[in-house]
Amino acid sequence: MWNLWWGTSIRLRRTCVAFYEQFLAMPRILVWAILFAIAVAVVMGMQSMGGAVTIWWSDWRIDFALSTAIFILIGLAIVHLLLTQLLRWIGDIPERFRRARLHRKESKRIKRLADLALDFTEGRYARVTKAAEEFERDFDGLEDAKRPVQRLVAVMAAKASHEMRDMALRSRWMKRLEVLSRDETDHPHLQPLTLAQFALDERDGKAALQSLDSVLQGERRQIHTLRQVMKAYQLSGQWPELIRITKLLENRSAISHVLADHNREVAARGMLSAPRLDRSQVRHVMDLLSKDDLHRPGPASVVARAMLKLGQASEARRLIEASLKVQWDDRLLEVYADCEDDCAAQLAKVEEWSRERGDSFGMSWALGRLHQRCGQAGKAGLYLEQALEHRQSVRALLALADWAEAQSDTERARDLRQRALAASVLNPLTAPERSAAPQY
Repeated sequence: MWNLWWGTSIRLRRTCVAFYEQFLAMPRILVWAILFAIAVAVVMGMQSMGGAVTIWWSDWRIDFALSTAIFILIGLAIVHLLLTQLLRWIGDIPERFRRARLHRKESKRIKRLADLALDFTEGRYARVTKAAEEFERDFDGLEDAKRPVQRLVAVMAAKASHEMRDMALRSRWMKRLEVLSRDETDHPHLQPLTLAQFALDERDGKAALQSLDSVLQGERRQIHTLRQVMKAYQLSGQWPELIRITKLLENRSAISHVLADHNREVAARGMLSAPRLDRSQVRHVMDLLSKDDLHRPGPASVVARAMLKLGQASEARRLIEASLKVQWDDRLLEVYADCEDDCAAQLAKVEEWSRERGDSFGMSWALGRLHQRCGQAGKAGLYLEQALEHRQSVRALLALADWAEAQSDTERARDLRQRALAASVLNPLTAPERSAAPQY
């Protein structure tokens, strides 16, 4: 019995809840119509049971039916509600006007700030600096938003002045930003990051690192900050740090592998460009680079050339061969041809690569140089000529001139040297120097 009563009560409660939810889901006018119909039905039911209302006032007497009295009371309540709402609406007119005026003013402020940001994005820096002057009085009434907006405007104005190369105006806005940034806990790195960007544009790596010192002491280091530090290390010549932060950014997928390889090549060339090079410096560079990084074409060519300067031809040859197995690059063939180790074995290796890879400048150059070293003058001249068909190289012109002079063709040798001189004047940077040129 108890279970039957409990199950019936649960079903009844669920039915009531479902009916109530369906009732609330009806349109509002339908809900009011149903409530009004219920009220009328209740009143008419009470009237059918009899009843009257009498009002005495001095000598006056007014008799109402019960239903009429109830309807009069309802009507008076509705009239009172409407009059109350009307008076409230009339009393709120000044406040509504004040809110509308404030809304228009805030909309105008937001539009001007958006126009300022869009002008800055489009590079209209003169308009940015002019509009920034007017923002002080526009945000006087917004105490919570005044300081952040003023800092934002000051940064954009300072950067716009920097782009226009107006250093006096830039200094004035940076002083303004410094004043606004005092005692501010939000965005504390805004000023040092801006100063670092200015220093990087002026190619002053030490000044950029000095500005970023406070940012680097924080626990969280943003990708943007690390990129700025990477550029500062390159400009200031801090090569070990450049290798370290390049690896960090590459692991975070924050820079491309092309830029990472370029940075490692630049760092290796910077550390190995000392007038008095020794083996410890080469070993230090190889220890800084991982095995995979060392076998990249750029760092491998730089380290191999350093080994050749120290007379380590066999080590340089092994490094180039290992690098070519990892990633093929014709630049390595030019270095490989300079490795005076085992001429016959090297020539056989290059001929094998030629059958697999086909013809190119590096392949023809390597074959020509190795044939020349092995005493095969005829094939050497043929391959050197073939290399010049791919690219007008100064080295190839001079090598072919030496070959022609060895063949007693002095007139052609003189002509080739003149061509080499003209090519060096038109393009003074050699291939390794071009690959190491700054990319920022």
